[in-house]
Amino acid sequence: MLMHFVGPSGTTMEEDEKSGTELYLHEGKNQSCKWSLAAKLSWTPVHLIDYKMFIAARRIQSFWRGYRVRKLLLQRWQAAIGIQCWWRGFRTRRILCEKVGRRLQGMILGHFHRAAIRIQVLFRGWLVRKFIHDVRDLHRMQSSAAEDLINCLIHELHHIKKTDSLPGVTSLRNAVCLSKVEKLLTAMIFRFHNGRVLLMVANKMSQREEYRSHFRDGRFLTQIPYSGPNFNGLCYVREKDHMVLKEVPRDLRYAEIVTEYEEFQLHEHLRETHLRVDSRNVQRQIDHINLKELHLKLKFCADVIDRMRKWTLWSSNREQSI
Repeated sequence: MLMHFVGPSGTTMEEDEKSGTELYLHEGKNQSCKWSLAAKLSWTPVHLIDYKMFIAARRIQSFWRGYRVRKLLLQRWQAAIGIQCWWRGFRTRRILCEKVGRRLQGMILGHFHRAAIRIQVLFRGWLVRKFIHDVRDLHRMQSSAAEDLINCLIHELHHIKKTDSLPGVTSLRNAVCLSKVEKLLTAMIFRFHNGRVLLMVANKMSQREEYRSHFRDGRFLTQIPYSGPNFNGLCYVREKDHMVLKEVPRDLRYAEIVTEYEEFQLHEHLRETHLRVDSRNVQRQIDHINLKELHLKLKFCADVIDRMRKWTLWSSNREQSI
C-alpha cells in the first residue's frame, strides 16, 4: 500500500497550493503542513520515494515469505520425523515377537548344527581308533602262526613215522583201519575248525553285548575321548613263560599224554569263553558238535583199544607189575 502525496493529473502548482490551502483550512494545522511539504516536492523526488517504498515493501514481503516458508518446512520436517519415529516404533513392536522367534530358531539350528558336527567328529575318531589296532586280526595272525608251527611239527612227525625212525611204529597204508584214521583226522580238523568258529562267534556276541551295555550306560555320561581298544587285555601274554625243549622218549604212549594235554588246554580255553556267553542256542550247537565228536572218537578209540590189548608190551608190563 503506497501513499501518494501528489494530486491528480492535470493540476498545476497553483492549484496544488490552493488545494493545500483549502485543506489546511478544513483539516487543521497538521494536514496543512503535510500538503505544504508535498506541494513543495517536484515529480522526480516523488517517484524516487514511491520506488523506494515499493522496493522496501517487496523486500519485506520477500523476507516474510522466506521466513514463513522456512518455518513451514521446519514444521513439516519435524512432523515427518515424528511420524516416522512413531511408525518405526509401532512396526518394531508389532514384529518383535516374530523377529525374536526367527532369531531363536536360528540359534537353535546353529546349536544343532554344531552339535551334529561334534558328534560326527567324535564318531569318526572313535571308528578310526577302533580299527587302528584290530586285535582280532592280531590274534588271528597269532593263531595262524601257531597252526603253521603245528602243521610243520606234524609234517616232521609224519616224515619220522614214514621213515620208521621211531621204534614200534607201523605204516597204515595197507591196513584195514586206514579209512578210520582218515575219518579221525577229518573229524579232528573239523573239531578244531568248529571250535575256532564258535570261539569267534562267542567273542563277537560278548563284544556286542559289551558295546550295548556301554551304550546304555553312556545315556547320561559318555567317556570322551574314546580310549581305544584294550589290546593289552585281549592279547594275553605271559612274560615269564619261556620255551623249554626237552628230549621226549620215542614212545607212542607220550603221544596220548600230549593229546590229552592239548584237549585239556582247549577245553579250558573254551570254558573261559563259555562263561561270557548267555545264548542257549550257541550252547546247544556246541553240545551237538561235541556229541558227534565223542561218538566218532568212541568208535575209533574202541577199535584202537581192542588192537592195543593184543600187544605183547602190555602183557609184559602186567607180568612185571604182578
